[in-house]
Amino acid sequence: MYNKKTQLRKEADRLAWVATIKIRGIDCEICGEPMEDVHHCYRKGMYPHLRYDLDNLSILCRECHDKPDRTILNLLEEKRGKEWRKRLDEKAKEDIHKRITISWYEDNIKKLKHIMKDSNKTDIIEEIIDIQPFSTNKLFQGKRYRTKEYKQYSDGALMIMPKLKMIKGQVAIFFRFYCRSNRSDLDNFYKSALDLITKKGWIQDDSYVYFLQGQKILVKTKEEQRIEVKIIKM
Repeated sequence: MYNKKTQLRKEADRLAWVATIKIRGIDCEICGEPMEDVHHCYRKGMYPHLRYDLDNLSILCRECHDKPDRTILNLLEEKRGKEWRKRLDEKAKEDIHKRITISWYEDNIKKLKHIMKDSNKTDIIEEIIDIQPFSTNKLFQGKRYRTKEYKQYSDGALMIMPKLKMIKGQVAIFFRFYCRSNRSDLDNFYKSALDLITKKGWIQDDSYVYFLQGQKILVKTKEEQRIEVKIIKM
């Protein structure tokens, strides 16, 4: 029961994120800077019934996301209008102790899928590349030539990566790099990972990447090292 609810919650979270981006775009609604995350105007921990309500979700940059909640609401009201604020405030007064059941998650997933269908179907790739992240520091010999070490790494990775239908046009990409070393900066992993998914034909090329976010996760064993990637058509 717990596992099913967890899986449904993660799926609903993903759909809400994609639906919000499809509707609101990838620039901060307040200042126009590149987005950092999808923000819950009324916090999902305190108002769980609004977790997947798109009125309660907004696109914010890092700086705006760090503003006080009330300030964010006031600034969004200037953009979205008083009717939106009144509607959302009324929803926040509803029974916040409603039981969050499996059927509640399933109903929200259906609603979000319907919303996404109405706003054009969103292509998504979610894959695990079962190979250790490769640092950009080892990628080039000089400024122009890729190293033999990288060629071996690339050939091995491309062999185990599945052939998938290319997502054409603008994409948002999220990486999780599982590695043993704490010495490499997160930024050092992006270039080689983007090179792999482009060579494999998952995206057209990295010029179509309009949002890129990553996370470095330290693991203890070589076997745990891998790259997780999520690609979403914008």
